[in-house]
This record gives sequence, C-alpha cells and structure tokens, in this order.
Amino acid sequence: MGNHSGASGSYSFPTTENPIRSVQDDFERSDLGFKLGLAFITSHPSEFAILLGKKFAHFFAADYWLMTTIEYNPAWRSYPNAATVFAELSGWSVALIHLPFMAILLLGSFGFVFHKGDVSRGMFLFASLILLWLFVHLLFYAGARYRFPMVPLFILTSVYGFHLIRTKTFFLSKLRLTTFVCLVAVLIGGWAAELWTIQSKRIPAELLRDYLKRPSPDTTEIPKR
Repeated sequence: MGNHSGASGSYSFPTTENPIRSVQDDFERSDLGFKLGLAFITSHPSEFAILLGKKFAHFFAADYWLMTTIEYNPAWRSYPNAATVFAELSGWSVALIHLPFMAILLLGSFGFVFHKGDVSRGMFLFASLILLWLFVHLLFYAGARYRFPMVPLFILTSVYGFHLIRTKTFFLSKLRLTTFVCLVAVLIGGWAAELWTIQSKRIPAELLRDYLKRPSPDTTEIPKR
C-alpha cells in the first residue's frame, strides 16, 4: 500500500494488476505484501527515495480529514476525489485548527536543535522515540493521524523552545542554525506542497457540476468469506 509504482506516500492500494487481490488467506496476503513491497524498494531505489519525501510530508501534513468531519456535507460523498472536498473547506477553520499545530512543530524543532546541555538526555530520548515512530511510517506509508502519539512530545519540546527564546538561553552555532533552517524549510515546503497539490487536483466548479449529473456507476457487492 505504500511501496509500489504509482504509490502516493499515503494509503494507496492498486486496483489493477495487483496479485494481492486474488489471495484469500490473510496470512498469505501479508507475506506476499511484504515480499512485493521489499522487492519494489530494492529494485526502484530512486523512486523509493522520492516516496520517502512524500511520506515525510504526509506524516507532518495538515489533517484535512479532520475538517471534513467537522464541516461534513453529504454531497461530498459524490465528489470524485479528496482534493475537491478539501478545497471547499473553510479557510478560517483550517487556519484555526492547524496554525497551533504548525507553531508547536516549529517551536518544538527550535527546542530540539538549540537545547542546553543539561537536558541532552531527555532530548535524546524524545528524539529517539520520534525518529523510531517516523521510521516505521517511512518504511510503510504515512498519514497525518499517525503522528498523534508523538504530538505530546512535540508539545513539551515546544514549551521548552519557547522558554529558550524568552530567556535567551539557547545555544547558537553555525551547525545548529543550519540544521534548524533546513528542518523548518522541509516542514514549510511540505505544507506548501500539500496546498499546491490540493489546488492542482481539485475539479473546477463547472466540471464538477457536469460530473455530478452523470448516473452513478453500477457497484458489485463484495462476497462474504
């Protein structure tokens, strides 16, 4: 679902030319999925490297699915893709929900990078937990909701980062400054790319109206096992 030609970095299960779909036993499906995923990683290293960037962006992305539950509209069930739904969300609501999260990530990054020596052990533990959790999802696939267990750690480090800024007791060096700037650039770049992707994949209003006028396709019930 996260490592194949055409993978998006998030949940992406191919519907055509997918040998897993013909396997009924769950254990056999799992084994075959691991085998095919690892085969893709080893045979397509450049594509996998690009996927790593996409997974990282998905992991720290804004949770637009949360907004669709808050501003739920039954008509969205007929929309052809998620981007068209996300594009109709209230901009003010999106900002109110996600600006605090973005501020926490940026302040938390500051606390991680410019921490003082007396908290090095605690920061090492926090960083190890976050990197381990992130590694698992970079290996498989990522989504905004999968970072939720790590948010409390970012909240604590953001409070510490704010304390360092307020008291002007942070350790500044060229290496730390470069690391912080690169990390912030990656996070902001991922958020900007997410917004650009939503706008580029949304269906214009006139085309959407024509799409909704089409008769719904026939569906086949999935047989019970």
